[in-house]
Amino acid sequence: MRSDSKLNDEVLATIWYQIMNTAPFEHPDLGQWLRDERDTDILPQPGYVGANYRPGGTLLVAQNPGMFRGSRLDADDDPYYTALTNMKEAVPDKIAAFHNLNRVYAAVAPYWHYYKKVLKPVFDALKLTLPDVAHINLVKWRSKSYIRKALYDLSWRSHTCAQLRELAPGFIVALGEGTKKALCRRYTGTTEIEVVPRTFGDKYDSPGKLAGLRRLEQHRINV
Repeated sequence: MRSDSKLNDEVLATIWYQIMNTAPFEHPDLGQWLRDERDTDILPQPGYVGANYRPGGTLLVAQNPGMFRGSRLDADDDPYYTALTNMKEAVPDKIAAFHNLNRVYAAVAPYWHYYKKVLKPVFDALKLTLPDVAHINLVKWRSKSYIRKALYDLSWRSHTCAQLRELAPGFIVALGEGTKKALCRRYTGTTEIEVVPRTFGDKYDSPGKLAGLRRLEQHRINV
């Protein structure tokens, strides 16, 4: 964990910009494992940094992004898609685009199924809100079937390791057992990692998920 208490927005914005301009589809060994049925599938989702997040804060880590609803975006998601595109093109510049992407994410995410079924229970257990945390995916694109090791490795070497280094979390919540396994195979830091298991489609609260949320509640009490 870094000793300073401020994020370096310039460095983070540069990482986010690099993610938006990484093109795994052009790699013959990687592109075949990524979805490209929709125009939004090929646009990476680099992550979110809450307005209140500081080094030593809570970082939520998932495997890869879910899909936008339908082949064309709903009105609720359209500002997010625009913000991602502006981040890719550094409009009006990288830092401004980075901050705008975070603001738009915070505005639209609460309407998503993923937020309601996955993120909100975690926030409730930790007594946090969306602006208090950061959130990243190990793989920034939608994948076909299960995520291949090569996709994890590409993301890790290219930018995910740098994201963790700059965000310098004091506590990591892995969203899903697969996420924790993939993260622990690559992450060499000493930050505590807790897992909240997920189910297919996040359609119900499994005993494992409920146990994970109880562990988060206990963590909150102990710190």
